Amino acid sequence: MSRRERTTALPRPKRREIVDTRPRYLGVPIGEGVVRLGILGGVTALLVLVLGLIGWNWYSDNFRRPNEAILKVGSERVKLSYYADRMALFFQSNPNESATINAENLLRQLEQEALTLLVAGSAGITISDDEVTSAIAESLGVPVGGPGSSFDTLYRNRLKTLAMDDSTYRRMTKAAVASEKLTERYKQEIGDKGELVTVRSILVDSKEKAEELLGRIKNGEDMGTLAQMESADLTSRQQDGMMLPTAPALMPKAIQDAIAGKGEGELLGPVEVQQYWWLFRIEERDPAGVYDEPDKEQLAQIKLSEAIQAMRSQTTITRSLSASDIDWALENAQ
Repeated sequence: MSRRERTTALPRPKRREIVDTRPRYLGVPIGEGVVRLGILGGVTALLVLVLGLIGWNWYSDNFRRPNEAILKVGSERVKLSYYADRMALFFQSNPNESATINAENLLRQLEQEALTLLVAGSAGITISDDEVTSAIAESLGVPVGGPGSSFDTLYRNRLKTLAMDDSTYRRMTKAAVASEKLTERYKQEIGDKGELVTVRSILVDSKEKAEELLGRIKNGEDMGTLAQMESADLTSRQQDGMMLPTAPALMPKAIQDAIAGKGEGELLGPVEVQQYWWLFRIEERDPAGVYDEPDKEQLAQIKLSEAIQAMRSQTTITRSLSASDIDWALENAQ
């Protein structure tokens, strides 16, 4: 056998296979240092996420949420922060109501104020900052003054007592000034004279009793005498049932409807008004009666209510106050 033959006949050494036991990601081996860096990076990312959430919640509670509009009345916007600032005074003024009812009623109040401002604007009424300041001074009973004046001292004390800042109080006062200006304008439109109606009445608590008295009056009994004996209205019964001359618009709606188109001397009823049944006779209709100041004030308030209702019907109103908003306001009320 030749040398070549002997050499090639020997078994060849097998190559030793090296197995890489390192963890792999997408087929690429990862070293221990890389794993440690990955864990550290994950912890860091988690920490950043937690801090980010904390920061976002802080930003949301202190900046984003307070500026959210919880009420839109046409062009007027009411922010949650303003709602919260008004809460303390409103709750103090209505101590017998629950927090839930007060929260809802406050929203209605702010809606009413926004509508009042819109009515004033549509009527060409403007309200300057000086007028707001003068109204504040008048409510304090002192003249307007600068730093260190009686006005300044009393106003600061009022803001502290009511837990309000200046902008909130001025905005609230502006709505009140708008209401006063509108009322004065309506009083001028109403004038000093208008129809006054005088009625003689008997008020009883059942329809059966009213019908019995009606029959007795028709049979000739004196209505004034019956009013003295039977009427539940203590004021008018002392005057034989005679009530004060009153503008029809200030009478209960059911009475207004009953007297419409009726003349003097007509006996009307029974008419139900709340818990009583009315019998009444028209004693006088004076088309040029003289209004007293309370009558003019009430008639002006009726016109204001009608104007606000008309504005409400033509204005887009969006409420977005949620239960969580109320909770936030309660927690952050000053």
